[in-house]
Amino acid sequence: MLNFEKNLLIILEKNLDGFETLESTKRLTSGASRITFEISTICKGKPKKLALRINPADLNKDGLMSQRIAPSLEAKVMKLARSAGIPTPKIIYIFDEEDDLGEGYLMDWMEGESVGSKIARGEEFKEIRPVLAKQCGQILGRLHSIDISSAGLEGFLVKLKPIDYVLQQYKIYKSLGVQRPMIEYVARWLLENPPRDRPLCLVHNDFRNGNLLVDKLSGISGVLDWEIAHIGNPIRDIGWLCTPSWRFGVSSNTVGGFGMLEDLLASYEASGGSKLEQEEIKFWMVFGSFWWAIACLLMEKSYGNGEDKSIERPMIGRRVSECEMDCVNLLIPGKASFNPKKMVERLEKQLDPLLITSIKEYVKEEILLTAEGRQKFLATIACNALDITIREYKYGKHFKESEQKQLERLLRRKGNLSSLRSEIASAIQHKDISLGSEGLKQYLRDSTLLQILIDQPNYPGLDELKNPIF
Repeated sequence: MLNFEKNLLIILEKNLDGFETLESTKRLTSGASRITFEISTICKGKPKKLALRINPADLNKDGLMSQRIAPSLEAKVMKLARSAGIPTPKIIYIFDEEDDLGEGYLMDWMEGESVGSKIARGEEFKEIRPVLAKQCGQILGRLHSIDISSAGLEGFLVKLKPIDYVLQQYKIYKSLGVQRPMIEYVARWLLENPPRDRPLCLVHNDFRNGNLLVDKLSGISGVLDWEIAHIGNPIRDIGWLCTPSWRFGVSSNTVGGFGMLEDLLASYEASGGSKLEQEEIKFWMVFGSFWWAIACLLMEKSYGNGEDKSIERPMIGRRVSECEMDCVNLLIPGKASFNPKKMVERLEKQLDPLLITSIKEYVKEEILLTAEGRQKFLATIACNALDITIREYKYGKHFKESEQKQLERLLRRKGNLSSLRSEIASAIQHKDISLGSEGLKQYLRDSTLLQILIDQPNYPGLDELKNPIF
């Protein structure tokens, strides 16, 4: 840390106008691909905060990082966005090898709330929420109007047409060696229902509630995390912003859990964006859930292979079933063939696993009550993980037997659950079964519901028999 601050001090003295003193450095996050620091300084006699973003020293660029651009290129994209009137932090300095701080950059600090659940549900944002969708439309209209040739982005950012993007993600999924019939169904649907061609443009690619800074009085004050920007279909950003995973429990507000789609689209068109069709948006919402499902699986793998041993990773892996439930609601809405409430009530009568319950109570009563900051956050995740383990203990065997029987009826043969899942997944992939098969759709609805009753029984998607828009 001493070398870090010593090297940073040299950079600040050379590049920060009016710099006087480095007061402190505080590590804020350790995300999948960037570490962020809050830097407190004194400039011209007044406090001035900065943000510093660097790659971890042990960054593995093959797994989760394969789609991330270099920090220097990310900073260049942010500068370009800022020049187009998009609220983005001002880049102060991009590190080079001689700085001995790793790959990264220094930027101005921007104030605002970034916690998605607070923005979507917090009382303090009640008054500003109605304008956020319009502001998102304005920002995306400006972003997608940037001339990528004159901006000098040709040859630096990867170009991805919709089907190429689907195939890229599907290849990653297949490399994981998992069997998720619902993901196979979604991949095939995406490949068979491509959106119309549109001129490729600069796409943020992670524009969503959670990557926006919001002021309770003025609205969006900053757009963060440009690390997976690319040149692609502009509707990717629209669909991702509307993907159910990023509504934070407020399903009725299609745009980020805070706004209406019609407000977003009207503002987008007025700010230079193209007129959009409902089916295009649906494609990219489905793709958003597909993309996030695979990202969740990758994070789970990063824990298993030792790349990242945080308890966050396997817990994020459990969110795959949420993505699958969203795709059920988007593509094959309908009722389950059983009453989930009655099934759970019957299974809840079983005794809890004593050892697991005792560990949960210890974490909840002894650790969670006294922990602060990140330790409190991780203790909360640990409690949630133990809740999943308890539900798996009580429901898992019965749910697997139920799924196995349904697959045996669908495939007309006996077998163990693993082989039957593999067979139906292969049949979907190789088009040996129609996507319109009522038996297949019922199986996918039922099996997805069974899994999410274990992983996240309070997920809002459980209450939706169909998507609220389509």
